[in-house]
Amino acid sequence: MNHNALVTVIIPSFNTATLIGETLNSVLAQTYPYWECIVVDDGSMDGTQKIVKAYTKKDSRFRFYQRDRGPKGGSVCRNIGLERAKGDYLIFLDSDDLLLKTCLEKRVEIIEKCPDLDFIVFATGMFKNEVGDVKDVFNKASDEPPLHRIFRHEMPWQTTGPIWRKESLIQLDGFDERYPRLQDPELHTRALLKGFRYKCFFSICDHYYRIMPTVNRPSANTVLKGFLLYNQTFAHLAHNNELKSNLAQGFVVCFKVISERVYNTRLLLKYGAILLNNKVFHWKDFVALGLYELFTKFGFRHVIGLRKIHWGFYQYFLNLPKRRYNG
Repeated sequence: MNHNALVTVIIPSFNTATLIGETLNSVLAQTYPYWECIVVDDGSMDGTQKIVKAYTKKDSRFRFYQRDRGPKGGSVCRNIGLERAKGDYLIFLDSDDLLLKTCLEKRVEIIEKCPDLDFIVFATGMFKNEVGDVKDVFNKASDEPPLHRIFRHEMPWQTTGPIWRKESLIQLDGFDERYPRLQDPELHTRALLKGFRYKCFFSICDHYYRIMPTVNRPSANTVLKGFLLYNQTFAHLAHNNELKSNLAQGFVVCFKVISERVYNTRLLLKYGAILLNNKVFHWKDFVALGLYELFTKFGFRHVIGLRKIHWGFYQYFLNLPKRRYNG
Protein backbone atom coordinates (compact mmCIF):
# COMPACT_ATOMS: atom_id res chain seq x y z
CA MET A 1 0.00 0.00 0.00
CA ASN A 2 1.40 3.39 -1.05
CA HIS A 3 0.46 5.88 1.65
CA ASN A 4 2.30 8.60 -0.30
CA ALA A 5 0.41 8.13 -3.56
CA LEU A 6 0.13 11.38 -5.49
CA VAL A 7 -3.37 12.65 -6.35
CA THR A 8 -3.86 15.05 -9.25
CA VAL A 9 -6.84 17.40 -8.99
CA ILE A 10 -7.72 18.81 -12.44
CA ILE A 11 -9.76 22.02 -12.66
CA PRO A 12 -10.96 23.63 -15.91
CA SER A 13 -11.67 27.34 -15.42
CA PHE A 14 -13.55 30.02 -17.31
CA ASN A 15 -14.58 33.38 -15.88
CA THR A 16 -15.03 32.22 -12.27
CA ALA A 17 -12.95 34.93 -10.59
CA THR A 18 -15.52 35.42 -7.82
CA LEU A 19 -15.60 31.71 -6.93
CA ILE A 20 -12.37 29.95 -7.85
CA GLY A 21 -10.48 31.18 -4.80
CA GLU A 22 -12.90 29.29 -2.55
CA THR A 23 -12.40 26.17 -4.68
CA LEU A 24 -8.60 26.40 -4.54
CA ASN A 25 -8.72 27.02 -0.79
CA SER A 26 -10.65 23.77 -0.39
CA VAL A 27 -7.79 21.97 -2.15
CA LEU A 28 -5.17 23.81 -0.11
CA ALA A 29 -6.92 22.76 3.11
CA GLN A 30 -6.61 19.02 2.42
CA THR A 31 -5.35 16.90 5.31
CA TYR A 32 -3.64 14.65 2.75
CA PRO A 33 -0.45 16.44 1.64
CA TYR A 34 0.48 14.45 -1.47
CA TRP A 35 -1.44 16.25 -4.19
CA GLU A 36 -0.97 18.47 -7.17
CA CYS A 37 -3.66 20.76 -8.55
CA ILE A 38 -3.65 21.56 -12.26
CA VAL A 39 -5.83 24.47 -13.41
CA VAL A 40 -6.36 24.80 -17.16
CA ASP A 41 -7.98 28.06 -18.17
CA ASP A 42 -10.31 28.31 -21.15
CA GLY A 43 -9.67 31.97 -22.00
CA SER A 44 -11.01 33.82 -18.97
CA MET A 45 -11.38 37.59 -19.22
CA ASP A 46 -12.42 38.42 -15.65
CA GLY A 47 -9.23 38.04 -13.63
CA THR A 48 -9.48 34.29 -13.06
CA GLN A 49 -5.99 33.73 -14.45
CA LYS A 50 -4.42 36.29 -12.13
CA ILE A 51 -6.03 34.65 -9.11
CA VAL A 52 -4.81 31.18 -10.05
CA LYS A 53 -1.28 32.42 -10.75
CA ALA A 54 -1.19 33.89 -7.24
CA TYR A 55 -1.90 30.42 -5.84
CA THR A 56 0.95 28.91 -7.88
CA LYS A 57 3.30 31.38 -6.15
CA LYS A 58 1.81 30.56 -2.75
CA ASP A 59 2.16 26.78 -3.13
CA SER A 60 4.16 24.94 -5.80
CA ARG A 61 1.63 22.10 -5.80
CA PHE A 62 -0.62 24.37 -7.87
CA ARG A 63 0.12 24.50 -11.60
CA PHE A 64 -1.52 26.77 -14.15
CA TYR A 65 -1.92 26.27 -17.91
CA GLN A 66 -3.88 27.98 -20.63
CA ARG A 67 -5.78 25.98 -23.21
CA ASP A 68 -3.41 25.94 -26.19
CA ARG A 69 -5.56 24.08 -28.72
CA GLY A 70 -9.17 23.81 -29.83
CA PRO A 71 -11.97 23.34 -29.48
CA LYS A 72 -12.92 25.59 -26.62
CA GLY A 73 -14.53 23.86 -23.65
CA GLY A 74 -14.09 21.98 -20.41
CA SER A 75 -13.34 18.64 -22.07
CA VAL A 76 -10.22 19.97 -23.80
CA CYS A 77 -9.08 21.66 -20.59
CA ARG A 78 -9.54 18.43 -18.61
CA ASN A 79 -7.63 16.44 -21.23
CA ILE A 80 -4.77 18.95 -21.17
CA GLY A 81 -4.68 18.47 -17.40
CA LEU A 82 -4.68 14.69 -17.85
CA GLU A 83 -1.74 14.94 -20.27
CA ARG A 84 0.27 16.90 -17.68
CA ALA A 85 -0.82 14.92 -14.61
CA LYS A 86 1.88 13.19 -12.57
CA GLY A 87 -0.47 11.60 -10.04
CA ASP A 88 -1.27 7.96 -9.44
CA TYR A 89 -4.93 8.95 -9.01
CA LEU A 90 -7.01 11.70 -10.57
CA ILE A 91 -10.03 13.75 -9.52
CA PHE A 92 -11.86 16.27 -11.71
CA LEU A 93 -13.15 19.33 -9.89
CA ASP A 94 -15.08 22.25 -11.35
CA SER A 95 -13.86 25.76 -10.58
CA ASP A 96 -16.87 26.66 -8.42
CA ASP A 97 -17.21 23.42 -6.41
CA LEU A 98 -15.62 22.40 -3.11
CA LEU A 99 -13.75 19.50 -1.49
CA LEU A 100 -14.11 18.72 2.20
CA LYS A 101 -10.72 18.82 3.88
CA THR A 102 -10.55 15.02 4.40
CA CYS A 103 -11.64 14.22 0.83
CA LEU A 104 -8.28 13.14 -0.58
CA GLU A 105 -7.18 11.39 2.61
CA LYS A 106 -10.26 9.16 2.73
CA ARG A 107 -10.28 8.47 -0.99
CA VAL A 108 -6.65 7.39 -1.11
CA GLU A 109 -7.14 5.20 1.96
CA ILE A 110 -10.08 3.41 0.33
CA ILE A 111 -8.79 3.04 -3.23
CA GLU A 112 -5.41 1.78 -1.98
CA LYS A 113 -7.30 -1.09 -0.35
CA CYS A 114 -9.02 -1.90 -3.66
CA PRO A 115 -6.23 -2.48 -6.19
CA ASP A 116 -8.59 -4.33 -8.56
CA LEU A 117 -10.86 -1.30 -9.08
CA ASP A 118 -10.51 1.28 -11.87
CA PHE A 119 -12.44 3.98 -10.02
CA ILE A 120 -14.41 4.55 -6.84
CA VAL A 121 -17.40 6.86 -6.53
CA PHE A 122 -18.39 9.02 -3.56
CA ALA A 123 -21.54 11.00 -2.77
CA THR A 124 -21.85 14.61 -3.95
CA GLY A 125 -23.43 17.18 -1.67
CA MET A 126 -25.04 20.31 -3.07
CA PHE A 127 -25.08 23.97 -2.01
CA LYS A 128 -26.00 27.40 -3.34
CA ASN A 129 -24.03 29.93 -1.33
CA GLU A 130 -22.47 27.94 1.49
CA VAL A 131 -22.17 24.29 2.43
CA GLY A 132 -25.22 23.21 4.39
CA ASP A 133 -27.81 25.45 2.75
CA VAL A 134 -29.15 22.56 0.62
CA LYS A 135 -30.21 19.38 2.45
CA ASP A 136 -29.81 16.91 -0.40
CA VAL A 137 -27.19 14.92 -2.29
CA PHE A 138 -26.62 14.70 -6.02
CA ASN A 139 -26.46 10.92 -6.18
CA LYS A 140 -28.49 8.43 -4.21
CA ALA A 141 -27.81 4.71 -3.89
CA SER A 142 -29.74 2.53 -6.33
CA ASP A 143 -29.76 -1.13 -7.29
CA GLU A 144 -30.49 -0.16 -10.89
CA PRO A 145 -27.56 -0.44 -13.33
CA PRO A 146 -26.00 3.04 -13.69
CA LEU A 147 -26.01 2.77 -17.49
CA HIS A 148 -29.82 2.59 -17.44
CA ARG A 149 -29.95 5.76 -15.38
CA ILE A 150 -27.54 7.58 -17.68
CA PHE A 151 -29.62 6.60 -20.72
CA ARG A 152 -32.60 8.44 -19.26
CA HIS A 153 -30.34 11.32 -18.21
CA GLU A 154 -30.61 10.65 -14.48
CA MET A 155 -26.94 10.91 -13.63
CA PRO A 156 -25.80 8.33 -11.05
CA TRP A 157 -22.78 10.42 -10.11
CA GLN A 158 -21.31 13.87 -10.72
CA THR A 159 -17.97 14.88 -12.25
CA THR A 160 -16.09 14.97 -8.95
CA GLY A 161 -17.74 11.80 -7.61
CA PRO A 162 -15.10 9.35 -8.89
CA ILE A 163 -11.43 9.03 -8.03
CA TRP A 164 -9.75 7.39 -11.02
CA ARG A 165 -6.62 5.38 -11.50
CA LYS A 166 -4.60 7.33 -14.00
CA GLU A 167 -3.86 4.29 -16.17
CA SER A 168 -7.58 3.55 -16.43
CA LEU A 169 -8.39 7.06 -17.65
CA ILE A 170 -5.59 6.80 -20.20
CA GLN A 171 -7.23 3.61 -21.53
CA LEU A 172 -10.38 5.70 -22.17
CA ASP A 173 -8.36 8.44 -23.96
CA GLY A 174 -9.87 10.99 -21.60
CA PHE A 175 -12.92 13.09 -22.43
CA ASP A 176 -14.56 13.23 -25.86
CA GLU A 177 -13.80 16.81 -26.91
CA ARG A 178 -16.80 17.08 -29.27
CA TYR A 179 -19.29 17.32 -26.42
CA PRO A 180 -20.57 20.79 -25.43
CA ARG A 181 -22.53 19.19 -22.55
CA LEU A 182 -22.84 15.71 -20.98
CA GLN A 183 -19.05 15.36 -21.04
CA ASP A 184 -18.84 13.36 -17.82
CA PRO A 185 -21.86 11.08 -18.52
CA GLU A 186 -20.26 10.26 -21.88
CA LEU A 187 -16.96 9.38 -20.17
CA HIS A 188 -18.75 7.33 -17.51
CA THR A 189 -20.75 5.50 -20.20
CA ARG A 190 -17.57 4.43 -22.00
CA ALA A 191 -16.03 3.31 -18.71
CA LEU A 192 -19.07 1.15 -17.93
CA LEU A 193 -19.22 -0.29 -21.47
CA LYS A 194 -15.53 -1.11 -21.29
CA GLY A 195 -16.19 -3.15 -18.17
CA PHE A 196 -14.29 -0.94 -15.75
CA ARG A 197 -14.50 -2.20 -12.20
CA TYR A 198 -15.81 0.25 -9.63
CA LYS A 199 -17.52 0.58 -6.28
CA CYS A 200 -19.78 3.29 -4.85
CA PHE A 201 -19.49 4.69 -1.34
CA PHE A 202 -22.58 6.86 -1.24
CA SER A 203 -22.49 6.90 2.55
CA ILE A 204 -19.44 9.18 2.29
CA CYS A 205 -20.14 12.73 1.10
CA ASP A 206 -16.77 14.44 0.66
CA HIS A 207 -17.34 17.21 -1.89
CA TYR A 208 -20.00 19.75 -2.84
CA TYR A 209 -21.52 20.81 -6.15
CA ARG A 210 -22.59 24.44 -6.43
CA ILE A 211 -26.10 24.97 -7.81
CA MET A 212 -25.74 27.96 -10.11
CA PRO A 213 -28.46 30.58 -10.68
CA THR A 214 -30.60 29.98 -13.77
CA VAL A 215 -29.05 32.97 -15.54
CA ASN A 216 -25.63 31.25 -15.48
CA ARG A 217 -26.81 27.92 -16.83
CA PRO A 218 -25.91 26.80 -20.37
CA SER A 219 -28.30 27.57 -23.20
CA ALA A 220 -30.95 25.01 -24.04
CA ASN A 221 -29.45 24.65 -27.53
CA THR A 222 -26.10 23.71 -26.01
CA VAL A 223 -27.79 21.16 -23.77
CA LEU A 224 -29.73 19.71 -26.70
CA LYS A 225 -26.60 19.37 -28.84
CA GLY A 226 -25.07 17.31 -26.04
CA PHE A 227 -28.18 15.10 -25.93
CA LEU A 228 -28.04 14.66 -29.71
CA LEU A 229 -24.40 13.67 -29.79
CA TYR A 230 -24.82 11.27 -26.87
CA ASN A 231 -27.70 9.46 -28.56
CA GLN A 232 -25.94 9.40 -31.93
CA THR A 233 -23.11 7.58 -30.16
CA PHE A 234 -24.96 5.20 -27.86
CA ALA A 235 -28.62 4.76 -28.91
CA HIS A 236 -27.78 1.70 -31.01
CA LEU A 237 -26.94 -0.15 -27.78
CA ALA A 238 -30.60 -0.21 -26.72
CA HIS A 239 -31.16 -3.85 -27.65
CA ASN A 240 -34.12 -4.48 -25.34
CA ASN A 241 -37.28 -2.68 -24.26
CA GLU A 242 -35.86 -1.75 -20.86
CA LEU A 243 -32.98 0.21 -22.40
CA LYS A 244 -35.27 1.66 -25.08
CA SER A 245 -37.62 2.84 -22.35
CA ASN A 246 -34.72 4.59 -20.63
CA LEU A 247 -33.74 6.32 -23.88
CA ALA A 248 -37.36 7.40 -24.38
CA GLN A 249 -37.41 8.80 -20.84
CA GLY A 250 -34.18 10.64 -21.64
CA PHE A 251 -35.91 12.22 -24.63
CA VAL A 252 -38.71 13.42 -22.33
CA VAL A 253 -36.14 15.09 -20.05
CA CYS A 254 -34.67 16.91 -23.04
CA PHE A 255 -38.10 17.64 -24.53
CA LYS A 256 -39.22 19.39 -21.33
CA VAL A 257 -36.03 21.47 -21.16
CA ILE A 258 -36.36 22.60 -24.77
CA SER A 259 -40.10 23.25 -24.59
CA GLU A 260 -39.77 25.29 -21.41
CA ARG A 261 -36.63 27.28 -22.26
CA VAL A 262 -36.47 27.65 -26.03
CA TYR A 263 -38.48 26.51 -29.04
CA ASN A 264 -35.77 24.95 -31.22
CA THR A 265 -37.82 21.99 -32.38
CA ARG A 266 -35.63 21.52 -35.47
CA LEU A 267 -33.01 19.98 -33.20
CA LEU A 268 -35.73 17.99 -31.46
CA LEU A 269 -36.65 16.51 -34.85
CA LYS A 270 -33.03 15.41 -35.31
CA TYR A 271 -33.17 13.82 -31.88
CA GLY A 272 -36.41 12.04 -32.79
CA ALA A 273 -34.89 10.78 -36.04
CA ILE A 274 -32.03 9.16 -34.12
CA LEU A 275 -34.50 7.35 -31.85
CA LEU A 276 -36.64 6.34 -34.85
CA ASN A 277 -33.61 4.86 -36.64
CA ASN A 278 -32.73 2.89 -33.52
CA LYS A 279 -36.31 1.63 -33.07
CA VAL A 280 -36.84 3.52 -29.83
CA PHE A 281 -39.52 5.63 -31.56
CA HIS A 282 -42.36 4.28 -33.65
CA TRP A 283 -43.02 6.13 -36.94
CA LYS A 284 -46.22 7.51 -35.37
CA ASP A 285 -44.12 9.15 -32.65
CA PHE A 286 -41.94 10.85 -35.24
CA VAL A 287 -44.99 12.09 -37.17
CA ALA A 288 -46.40 13.51 -33.92
CA LEU A 289 -43.07 15.25 -33.27
CA GLY A 290 -43.18 16.73 -36.77
CA LEU A 291 -46.68 18.11 -36.15
CA TYR A 292 -45.55 19.51 -32.80
CA GLU A 293 -42.67 21.23 -34.62
CA LEU A 294 -45.08 22.80 -37.13
CA PHE A 295 -47.40 24.04 -34.40
CA THR A 296 -44.45 25.53 -32.55
CA LYS A 297 -42.67 27.01 -35.57
CA PHE A 298 -45.73 28.83 -36.92
CA GLY A 299 -46.99 29.98 -33.54
CA PHE A 300 -50.16 27.90 -33.55
CA ARG A 301 -49.72 27.36 -29.83
CA HIS A 302 -50.81 30.98 -29.38
CA VAL A 303 -53.94 30.65 -31.51
CA ILE A 304 -57.17 30.24 -29.57
CA GLY A 305 -58.70 26.91 -30.48
CA LEU A 306 -55.35 25.36 -31.40
CA ARG A 307 -53.72 25.61 -28.01
CA LYS A 308 -55.38 22.41 -26.85
CA ILE A 309 -54.01 20.53 -29.87
CA HIS A 310 -50.51 21.84 -29.20
CA TRP A 311 -50.90 20.91 -25.51
CA GLY A 312 -52.09 17.48 -26.57
CA PHE A 313 -48.87 16.89 -28.54
CA TYR A 314 -46.88 18.08 -25.53
CA GLN A 315 -48.65 15.59 -23.26
CA TYR A 316 -48.22 12.86 -25.88
CA PHE A 317 -44.45 13.01 -25.47
CA LEU A 318 -44.47 13.40 -21.70
CA ASN A 319 -46.38 10.12 -21.51
CA LEU A 320 -44.62 8.34 -24.38
CA PRO A 321 -42.30 6.07 -22.32
CA LYS A 322 -45.14 4.78 -20.16
CA ARG A 323 -47.46 4.30 -23.13
CA ARG A 324 -44.87 2.68 -25.37
CA TYR A 325 -42.94 0.64 -22.81
CA ASN A 326 -45.16 0.59 -19.72
CA GLY A 327 -42.36 2.20 -17.75
